[in-house]
Amino acid sequence: MAIADLDATMTPMQGERPRWWRWRHVALALAGGAGLVAVGAAVSVPMVPIPMTLQSLAVVVVGALLGPIWGMAALLLYLALGAAGLPIFADGGSGVDRLFSAGAGYLWSFPLAAALAGLADRVTRDSDHRVLRLFLAFVAAHLLILALGVWGLARTLVLTEALSVGAWPFLPGMLVKSAIGAWLGSRIGWRFSGPARAA
Repeated sequence: MAIADLDATMTPMQGERPRWWRWRHVALALAGGAGLVAVGAAVSVPMVPIPMTLQSLAVVVVGALLGPIWGMAALLLYLALGAAGLPIFADGGSGVDRLFSAGAGYLWSFPLAAALAGLADRVTRDSDHRVLRLFLAFVAAHLLILALGVWGLARTLVLTEALSVGAWPFLPGMLVKSAIGAWLGSRIGWRFSGPARAA
Protein backbone atom coordinates (compact mmCIF):
# COMPACT_ATOMS: atom_id res chain seq x y z
CA MET A 1 0.00 0.00 0.00
CA ALA A 2 1.37 3.40 -0.96
CA ILE A 3 1.93 6.06 1.68
CA ALA A 4 -0.69 8.22 0.02
CA ASP A 5 -3.21 5.39 0.26
CA LEU A 6 -2.36 4.90 3.93
CA ASP A 7 -2.82 8.59 4.60
CA ALA A 8 -6.16 8.47 2.85
CA THR A 9 -7.38 5.68 5.11
CA MET A 10 -6.33 7.61 8.21
CA THR A 11 -7.81 10.96 7.23
CA PRO A 12 -11.37 10.33 8.49
CA MET A 13 -9.97 9.59 11.96
CA GLN A 14 -7.97 12.76 12.23
CA GLY A 15 -9.16 14.87 15.19
CA GLU A 16 -11.58 12.22 16.43
CA ARG A 17 -11.42 10.97 20.01
CA PRO A 18 -13.23 8.11 21.71
CA ARG A 19 -16.56 8.88 23.36
CA TRP A 20 -15.16 8.29 26.85
CA TRP A 21 -12.68 11.14 26.28
CA ARG A 22 -15.51 13.68 26.43
CA TRP A 23 -16.61 12.32 29.81
CA ARG A 24 -13.24 12.56 31.51
CA HIS A 25 -14.16 16.10 32.52
CA VAL A 26 -17.30 14.79 34.18
CA ALA A 27 -15.38 12.15 36.11
CA LEU A 28 -12.83 14.71 37.30
CA ALA A 29 -15.52 17.23 38.25
CA LEU A 30 -17.57 14.71 40.20
CA ALA A 31 -14.51 13.31 41.96
CA GLY A 32 -13.33 16.82 42.79
CA GLY A 33 -16.74 17.80 44.15
CA ALA A 34 -16.99 14.70 46.31
CA GLY A 35 -13.43 15.24 47.47
CA LEU A 36 -14.11 18.83 48.49
CA VAL A 37 -17.05 17.75 50.64
CA ALA A 38 -14.88 15.02 52.18
CA VAL A 39 -12.31 17.67 53.12
CA GLY A 40 -15.11 19.74 54.65
CA ALA A 41 -16.18 16.73 56.69
CA ALA A 42 -12.66 16.37 58.05
CA VAL A 43 -12.78 19.91 59.50
CA SER A 44 -14.95 19.12 62.50
CA VAL A 45 -15.90 20.55 65.88
CA PRO A 46 -17.11 17.64 68.04
CA MET A 47 -20.71 18.06 69.16
CA VAL A 48 -23.34 15.55 70.26
CA PRO A 49 -25.08 14.03 68.41
CA ILE A 50 -24.13 16.00 65.25
CA PRO A 51 -20.64 17.49 64.84
CA MET A 52 -20.17 20.93 63.31
CA THR A 53 -18.21 20.68 60.06
CA LEU A 54 -17.51 22.59 56.86
CA GLN A 55 -19.48 20.05 54.84
CA SER A 56 -22.42 22.34 54.16
CA LEU A 57 -20.12 25.12 52.94
CA ALA A 58 -18.48 22.63 50.57
CA VAL A 59 -21.91 21.43 49.44
CA VAL A 60 -23.12 24.87 48.35
CA VAL A 61 -19.79 25.72 46.70
CA VAL A 62 -19.80 22.44 44.77
CA GLY A 63 -23.39 23.09 43.71
CA ALA A 64 -22.53 26.58 42.52
CA LEU A 65 -19.46 25.46 40.54
CA LEU A 66 -20.90 22.30 39.00
CA GLY A 67 -24.51 23.39 38.56
CA PRO A 68 -27.71 21.73 39.78
CA ILE A 69 -27.40 18.42 37.90
CA TRP A 70 -23.69 17.72 38.22
CA GLY A 71 -23.58 19.19 41.71
CA MET A 72 -26.27 16.74 42.80
CA ALA A 73 -24.40 13.94 41.04
CA ALA A 74 -21.17 14.82 42.89
CA LEU A 75 -22.94 14.62 46.23
CA LEU A 76 -24.57 11.31 45.32
CA LEU A 77 -21.07 10.06 44.49
CA TYR A 78 -19.91 11.30 47.89
CA LEU A 79 -22.67 9.34 49.62
CA ALA A 80 -21.91 6.24 47.56
CA LEU A 81 -18.19 6.37 48.34
CA GLY A 82 -18.87 6.83 52.04
CA ALA A 83 -21.39 4.00 52.06
CA ALA A 84 -18.83 1.80 50.28
CA GLY A 85 -16.44 2.20 53.18
CA LEU A 86 -14.30 5.27 52.54
CA PRO A 87 -13.99 7.24 55.80
CA ILE A 88 -15.23 10.51 54.31
CA PHE A 89 -18.26 11.25 56.46
CA ALA A 90 -18.05 13.48 59.54
CA ASP A 91 -15.75 12.14 62.27
CA GLY A 92 -14.20 9.76 59.74
CA GLY A 93 -17.37 7.70 59.55
CA SER A 94 -18.34 5.40 56.73
CA GLY A 95 -20.62 2.51 55.88
CA VAL A 96 -24.18 1.99 54.73
CA ASP A 97 -25.43 2.20 58.32
CA ARG A 98 -24.55 5.90 58.39
CA LEU A 99 -27.14 6.49 55.68
CA PHE A 100 -29.82 5.11 57.98
CA SER A 101 -28.62 6.52 61.30
CA ALA A 102 -30.26 9.27 63.32
CA GLY A 103 -28.12 11.85 61.51
CA ALA A 104 -28.77 10.47 58.04
CA GLY A 105 -31.13 13.30 57.19
CA TYR A 106 -28.20 15.67 56.94
CA LEU A 107 -26.39 13.37 54.52
CA TRP A 108 -29.42 12.80 52.30
CA SER A 109 -30.06 16.54 52.15
CA PHE A 110 -26.67 17.25 50.57
CA PRO A 111 -27.59 16.37 46.95
CA LEU A 112 -30.75 18.48 47.18
CA ALA A 113 -28.91 21.40 48.75
CA ALA A 114 -26.22 21.25 46.05
CA ALA A 115 -28.90 21.28 43.36
CA LEU A 116 -30.56 24.30 44.98
CA ALA A 117 -27.24 26.15 45.22
CA GLY A 118 -26.42 25.32 41.61
CA LEU A 119 -29.78 26.52 40.38
CA ALA A 120 -29.44 29.74 42.35
CA ASP A 121 -25.98 30.36 40.91
CA ARG A 122 -27.24 29.94 37.36
CA VAL A 123 -30.30 32.15 37.91
CA THR A 124 -28.37 34.99 39.56
CA ARG A 125 -25.33 34.92 37.28
CA ASP A 126 -26.16 38.12 35.40
CA SER A 127 -28.30 39.80 38.04
CA ASP A 128 -27.61 42.85 40.16
CA HIS A 129 -26.80 42.26 43.84
CA ARG A 130 -25.50 38.80 42.94
CA VAL A 131 -23.69 38.26 46.24
CA LEU A 132 -26.80 39.09 48.27
CA ARG A 133 -28.99 36.82 46.19
CA LEU A 134 -26.48 33.99 46.41
CA PHE A 135 -26.29 34.51 50.15
CA LEU A 136 -30.06 34.20 50.52
CA ALA A 137 -30.11 31.13 48.29
CA PHE A 138 -27.31 29.49 50.26
CA VAL A 139 -29.13 30.25 53.50
CA ALA A 140 -32.12 28.45 51.99
CA ALA A 141 -29.87 25.50 51.08
CA HIS A 142 -28.53 25.38 54.63
CA LEU A 143 -32.05 25.53 56.04
CA LEU A 144 -32.94 22.59 53.83
CA ILE A 145 -30.01 20.65 55.28
CA LEU A 146 -31.06 21.51 58.82
CA ALA A 147 -34.72 20.71 58.17
CA LEU A 148 -33.99 17.23 56.81
CA GLY A 149 -31.42 16.68 59.53
CA VAL A 150 -33.92 17.53 62.26
CA TRP A 151 -36.48 15.31 60.55
CA GLY A 152 -34.04 12.42 60.84
CA LEU A 153 -33.27 13.17 64.48
CA ALA A 154 -36.97 13.43 65.28
CA ARG A 155 -37.34 9.74 64.53
CA THR A 156 -35.57 9.03 67.81
CA LEU A 157 -35.97 12.34 69.69
CA VAL A 158 -38.91 14.57 70.43
CA LEU A 159 -39.07 17.52 68.04
CA THR A 160 -38.03 20.15 70.58
CA GLU A 161 -34.96 18.14 71.53
CA ALA A 162 -34.14 17.46 67.88
CA LEU A 163 -34.25 21.19 67.20
CA SER A 164 -32.14 22.01 70.26
CA VAL A 165 -29.33 19.64 69.26
CA GLY A 166 -29.73 19.55 65.48
CA ALA A 167 -30.71 23.05 64.37
CA TRP A 168 -30.36 25.94 66.81
CA PRO A 169 -26.59 25.48 67.50
CA PHE A 170 -25.87 25.56 63.76
CA LEU A 171 -27.73 28.76 62.84
CA PRO A 172 -24.84 31.22 63.45
CA GLY A 173 -22.44 29.02 61.50
CA MET A 174 -25.05 28.68 58.75
CA LEU A 175 -25.05 32.45 58.23
CA VAL A 176 -21.26 32.65 58.20
CA LYS A 177 -20.86 29.73 55.79
CA SER A 178 -23.58 31.11 53.52
CA ALA A 179 -21.78 34.45 53.39
CA ILE A 180 -18.45 32.77 52.60
CA GLY A 181 -20.09 30.60 49.96
CA ALA A 182 -21.77 33.58 48.32
CA TRP A 183 -18.50 35.48 48.23
CA LEU A 184 -16.64 32.52 46.74
CA GLY A 185 -19.43 31.88 44.25
CA SER A 186 -19.28 35.44 43.01
CA ARG A 187 -15.48 35.52 42.81
CA ILE A 188 -14.71 32.19 41.18
CA GLY A 189 -15.34 32.59 37.48
CA TRP A 190 -15.00 28.92 36.46
CA ARG A 191 -18.19 26.90 36.03
CA PHE A 192 -18.52 23.31 34.89
CA SER A 193 -20.41 23.01 31.61
CA GLY A 194 -20.73 19.24 31.27
CA PRO A 195 -19.09 16.80 28.88
CA ALA A 196 -16.72 18.45 26.43
CA ARG A 197 -17.45 18.09 22.74
CA ALA A 198 -15.13 15.76 20.90
CA ALA A 199 -12.58 17.79 18.98
